[in-house]
Amino acid sequence: MIIPGKEGGGELWCYKVVELSGHLGIDIILCRHSLIRKKTMGYDESRSGDERLAAWKYLVPLDENSAVLLIGDPSWGMVRGLSRSVKQVFVVSLSDVYEKDTPYLATKGVVSNIRVIRWSADNKLPLPDNSVHAIAIMNKKSPTGITLKECNQILTPGGAILLTSSKFKAQSSKLFDSINSNNQIYAIVPGFGEPRWIIPLKSNQISGASFKLYNPAKLWAKTKKWVMSATSRIGLKGLLMPDRIMIAHKKKALRSSDIKGLHNLLSEVLGRGDIEIALSTGTPGYYRKVTGQVMAPDGKILAYAKIADTDQAKKLVEHEANILRRLEGLNILSGDIPRVLYFGSWGKETVVVQSNVKKDHSLRPKKLDEGLITFLSELFGKSAAPKILRKSVCLVDLENNIKKLKGRITKDWEYRLAKSLEIIHKNLSGQKIPLGICHGDFTPFNTYIGRGSLSVFDWEYARKESIPFWDVFHFLIQASTLRNRFEPSTLLDIVNVKRSMRNAQSSWGCQPYKHNNPTNTITRSTRTLSRLISKYADSINLDFNPNLSVFLLFYLADASSFYLDMFINYGSISNKNRSMLDVWAEMMDGTFDES
Repeated sequence: MIIPGKEGGGELWCYKVVELSGHLGIDIILCRHSLIRKKTMGYDESRSGDERLAAWKYLVPLDENSAVLLIGDPSWGMVRGLSRSVKQVFVVSLSDVYEKDTPYLATKGVVSNIRVIRWSADNKLPLPDNSVHAIAIMNKKSPTGITLKECNQILTPGGAILLTSSKFKAQSSKLFDSINSNNQIYAIVPGFGEPRWIIPLKSNQISGASFKLYNPAKLWAKTKKWVMSATSRIGLKGLLMPDRIMIAHKKKALRSSDIKGLHNLLSEVLGRGDIEIALSTGTPGYYRKVTGQVMAPDGKILAYAKIADTDQAKKLVEHEANILRRLEGLNILSGDIPRVLYFGSWGKETVVVQSNVKKDHSLRPKKLDEGLITFLSELFGKSAAPKILRKSVCLVDLENNIKKLKGRITKDWEYRLAKSLEIIHKNLSGQKIPLGICHGDFTPFNTYIGRGSLSVFDWEYARKESIPFWDVFHFLIQASTLRNRFEPSTLLDIVNVKRSMRNAQSSWGCQPYKHNNPTNTITRSTRTLSRLISKYADSINLDFNPNLSVFLLFYLADASSFYLDMFINYGSISNKNRSMLDVWAEMMDGTFDES
């Protein structure tokens, strides 16, 4: 009997793999879950689980017309993530959690393509033969021969069966080799409780190169990445990556219709079939998407693919594709920017494939320097056009964003944003100001320097029209807060360029401070910052000496209103962005005192 599906977290168990004989040609994915939850009465939002686990859907041939069967009690996050990509998700529930959640979820309209099936392993699965394209068996007991026989019966030619287990055993490896000698093995890093990356283990070169997807900033994280990459390259992957996925394919019928997955799409775009894909499952949040690193057999990075399956993420992906295409026409010489190799719909997803611009042995810049300023000056200068600020899109957007937040944020934040707008209108709204493209997330984490060249990527938040200095401020604050752990008051001393410019000479092009002046109490960091800002302003032909603290307030109000709106819409934000909101708040308060 099939009954309406419903949201439920389900428990995820560990169990041992048993001998599976007599089912040659079945596609198997082996994995382990370590996430455990408490049973509760009725619907519980904590049971929703993490959608990142559903990223395995990009490793098997699935499209918008596919059907997926989950046997066990998968997390609702996985079910929900799968349901956005396929036509139908069936769940054979081993407990009553899904049934308890049905009334709640039906009112939310989230169960339209999810069905729960009542089934005993002694009976036949109530689904037609060759009707399901992927099956995940996630119960706490070992799958029986009867279960696998039933799954094989309803599985389409070329389909996949997914099995959960604690880890690969010796007998498991032999079993999978007997099923298909061309199986694919992936590692879930750091594990199924926190599925951040899916790393192919086809060869040591591939697994080692896959960690280039991971770009940490903290020393301990860099060390961990290096150790994991090094152990992968020398064939010791099992030491630090015990959670695995194995994939093989059920033999296809001679005239079976193929379903093309992500691998097929990327092979067509790049014109080669010998590719491997490592996946970053994305940061949980309002704009989460999956990023695929496409590699050649020797580990060389060929391209990156961003895949979005929600409306908000699709808008970001489309926006980035449009920005990158516009940047191609600007002919930026001071930095390498990805080219769009493909953009379009793929099933229910939106995909953009970009060229790889990262050089081997490249490093992240630690601080703002001449090279970064040169790039930002060229980016802004080549796209800028003078406009009265009060007539600009960027100011109108800021006003609308702040208006939407009124009554939904704290009184302190309402005051900060309103006060910022008041100061901006008083000092800048009547000015004719050059407005141009800004990256929108220009940080050490989105830039690389290697072999004397700068690579800049992740253009999702780029603005076609922005005020001068936006990217400069963002880089300084992000780099200082997230890398050096400076206090906001210290940051304000560095970034509050009104104070540092007060002693500067009137010409933008001059060095603002004399290093041999014994009475000069301005720090070296502030002198350097003032010099770089002078160079930036000179390069973009900013022909008046502005009150830079007003530009700083514009940036602070713009960035903070964006993340406050995200917090309201999604219900939570990352710890990193929460910390940034605290920094921006203190800087706004400090800038008010200086204005």
